[in-house]
Amino acid sequence: MSFLIGGALVAALGSTLSIPGPIYQFVVFILLMKIGMEGGFEIRHARLDQMLLPAFFAVIIGLVIVYAGHLVFARLPGITAADGTATAGLFGAVSASTLAAAIVMLQEQGITFEAWAPAL
Repeated sequence: MSFLIGGALVAALGSTLSIPGPIYQFVVFILLMKIGMEGGFEIRHARLDQMLLPAFFAVIIGLVIVYAGHLVFARLPGITAADGTATAGLFGAVSASTLAAAIVMLQEQGITFEAWAPAL
């Protein structure tokens, strides 16, 4: 929350402060590693029959999001089809940070969920 407020203040003051690409990539990589590793370890203890349907829908939803994003972004002026698809694919990285925040919120409120769900 403090980064959001700080970013809004910096932008309101007219600054063009930005995070260098390598730092941004490192932070996203670490976040995805944490979520993937925890989910991957939990898959060891999960029953395959309980995971099949959620895994199937996770794949389908992921494909639909990228395809829909491709259709939308590629039609915008000045954006190539490859750039549109890449932008739609980046939503996964944004969704990973949202997932991390949602997991913390669920844990703080004592709401249970399958420990392997983040791996999907």
